[in-house]
Amino acid sequence: MRRRSQRLNATLSILLLALAVVLVNDAARRHVSFKRDLSEDQLYAASPELERRLSQLDDVLVVRAFFTASPEQGKVQIAKSQLVSQLRDYEDMSGGRIRLEFVDPSTSSEAKLEAIRLGISPVQVPGRAGSGSRPQDVWLGVSLKYRGSERSLPMVMPLTLEYAFASELFRLMRGHTPKIGWFGPKVSATPEPGQATFQNARRALQLAGELVDMGSLATFEGVPEDIDLLMVVRPQGLHPRAAFAIDQYLQSGGRAIFALDNHIYPLDQTTEATHRVTGLEMLLAAWGVPLSSGIAWDPKCLSIGITQSVPAADGTSTKVRTDVDYTFWPDIGPEGFSEAVPVTARLGGLILYWAQAIIPGDLPETAERVDLVKSSEGSFIVDAPALWVLDPSLTRSQSIELNAAADSSSFAMASSVTGKLPSPFVEGGQYPGAPTPLEFFDAEMGVSTWDGSVTDEDVVSLGKDTHVIVIGDSDWLRDGQSGYFFDPDPRGLGSYSASFLGNIVDWMLLEEDLVALRSRTAIERPLTNFLEEERMERELTELSTSVNFDEAEMRTKAEDEAEAAASMRRASVMAAATGGSLLAALLLVGLPGLLRSRKRSLFEVPEGETPSKEVL
Repeated sequence: MRRRSQRLNATLSILLLALAVVLVNDAARRHVSFKRDLSEDQLYAASPELERRLSQLDDVLVVRAFFTASPEQGKVQIAKSQLVSQLRDYEDMSGGRIRLEFVDPSTSSEAKLEAIRLGISPVQVPGRAGSGSRPQDVWLGVSLKYRGSERSLPMVMPLTLEYAFASELFRLMRGHTPKIGWFGPKVSATPEPGQATFQNARRALQLAGELVDMGSLATFEGVPEDIDLLMVVRPQGLHPRAAFAIDQYLQSGGRAIFALDNHIYPLDQTTEATHRVTGLEMLLAAWGVPLSSGIAWDPKCLSIGITQSVPAADGTSTKVRTDVDYTFWPDIGPEGFSEAVPVTARLGGLILYWAQAIIPGDLPETAERVDLVKSSEGSFIVDAPALWVLDPSLTRSQSIELNAAADSSSFAMASSVTGKLPSPFVEGGQYPGAPTPLEFFDAEMGVSTWDGSVTDEDVVSLGKDTHVIVIGDSDWLRDGQSGYFFDPDPRGLGSYSASFLGNIVDWMLLEEDLVALRSRTAIERPLTNFLEEERMERELTELSTSVNFDEAEMRTKAEDEAEAAASMRRASVMAAATGGSLLAALLLVGLPGLLRSRKRSLFEVPEGETPSKEVL
């Protein structure tokens, strides 16, 4: 009877415990919101910046999620589930200030028309139907409505939702859309082959504010006063009046980003580069950020895959594909970014193309300069080549020649200058007086000559505090071909160029909270390529210009040795990791048991013996 009662009590206790766990979990799910992100990147919980802004809402924010209710592809289902969870978190943090609504445009014609009105459109995702494939139109857009104003996010993904959501929320709360002036290559509906286009960069700027196309700036009008940020991209031979207009805009407290190039390389490798002045050289010299005449040569650069013909011993040739380090395309890693400012503290990288360095200049006492991006320590400044040639033997010989002739160094590739800046147009400057403006038609025709005449306008120097960023390259903003230039990731993660551009634009627009959100990026954890390291150690990554039978046999033997060495290193690393985990588990579990056993043995008395007083 006693055993039966014990079994019954144990069964009832287990049932009551299970019921209590279910009830407590259900109550906690409904009434308690307690989440902590313990990951190293801290990317899975809302940021304090967004939480603070949500607490500042003084009216209801209507958030409508135009989501497909039943996506067919597994990846889309996971992404949608994460998005719903994130939006629920924002709703909980708002303390009732957010009204969250979910609508499916694929099942409601009214919702579909509303989504199209807001600029939200579906994305066609390939799917499977039996043995064939059937694409599905997937909606993943969000709209925010606050105080009668409405903004939309046409496409959101889990990794980018927080920043996109916060960007639109901040602008709705501020009630002002920044105006960004674009002073650069004109937009062409039918660009000529090889012509530089900047459509992706312009789209990225439109996400930050209203994009306004500037004219020549050489007329009397100058830069409009309501421009919050001026984007100067690849100017060529500007009239001094245009430089004067930019200078006076900055003297009034304006801010500007300069992406400059004196050496223009077409995408066609058979066409020679053009070398031109920008017309802003006098401004850069006055600000203490002049550009180098040559371009940066950096051994830490982008590798480009090419196909070469390798002659064989029998007189035939074989097409072999190899990677060539193109040293005029510096590949800036995390170590090349300044940690002094948040916009570059956690960037993953940036690729520049035929970039000029920003050399040390006479920095005004009223200004402060911070170098945001630097090349690697093994860099040189060399004369700009006439053509861009992909030749591994040329890279090797140039490396030997440069290291023998001069010392390598690290060079600034992008610099920030803040404070009061002097004007070169004041009395005693390089261009004393305000240059006479051009007539409208002369300015539109691109007239750049100046007869030296000036007007009686007042010239402001050392005016209000300003902020300029100078980058010795404009190709990083250029639209992509083969993925070389500005090319946003189709998954929505953004390219290096997009991240860098977004960061500095937010910084210049004084969006400190957005800058903080942008710094919440995933920590890069690259895997070690053991095989590639072993091949590099045996000099197998470079392609010889001629290969005979003996050399081919030696190369094959070296390849086998590299694979064997890589396998051994991989196995040893995995064994060390596994052994370390087992050792830690043994210490964690076994050590307390060993100590308890040792303690018991101290108090045990052998059979037949009388315990001592110490034991008693």
